[in-house]
Amino acid sequence: MSPDERAEWAYRMRRQALILVNQAADEAGPMSELDRATFILRRLYPEFSEDQLADIRAELERRQAAGTWSGFERPGPP
Repeated sequence: MSPDERAEWAYRMRRQALILVNQAADEAGPMSELDRATFILRRLYPEFSEDQLADIRAELERRQAAGTWSGFERPGPP
């Protein structure tokens, strides 16, 4: 694979991962945007510790309260 082909393949794999994890979150049922973010992060980054997830959630909660974050953007059509 050329460098451009590898970059395109990596982009497609990341996009597919985002689509799949968003589908899983939808199937899990209704949840707050903070809960959804934690759900998604746990699946995309299983190596994150609970402390790391708690720190990220606290930062997202702070941003949500400030009105600068309203949830992760869902991947749109290609």
